[in-house]
This record gives sequence, C-alpha cells and structure tokens, in this order.
Amino acid sequence: MRPIIKFMLWSTVVFVCTSVLPPPASAQQSGTAVEDRREREWQRGAMRRDEDFQRRQSALRMLVDKQAGRRDEPTKT
Repeated sequence: MRPIIKFMLWSTVVFVCTSVLPPPASAQQSGTAVEDRREREWQRGAMRRDEDFQRRQSALRMLVDKQAGRRDEPTKT
C-alpha cells in the first residue's frame, strides 16, 4: 500500500475516533454552569416569595371577609 494512502487512512480513523468519543469531564464547573445554578436558585426563591405572597393575600382576604360579616350582623340589645 502506498504511504500516502496509509497516512490518509490512519488520519481518517483517528479523526473518526476522536470525534465520536465524548470530551473529558472537567473537575471544576464552568462559568455557565455556575450561572445556571444561580439562575435556578433565584427562580426557586422567586417562587417561594410568590407562594408566600399568595398565602398572605388569602389570609388577609379571609380576615377582611370575616370582619365584613361581623359588621353586617345586627347588634342584639
């Protein structure tokens, strides 16, 4: 076999093998991974704040409705 053909064949095999294998995992998180984690934490905090706001709003409505019901009742003397 001609040397140039051998070289091209080996080059092709090496290229295919390296492109198919997954890249090595890094030991440290990249900047985007840290940003993604911070974004998820922020979203969870926002959801907790929203749920807390809704609970407080519901409790306030119940209190107002309860007070409004008391005002409508006639006083007995």
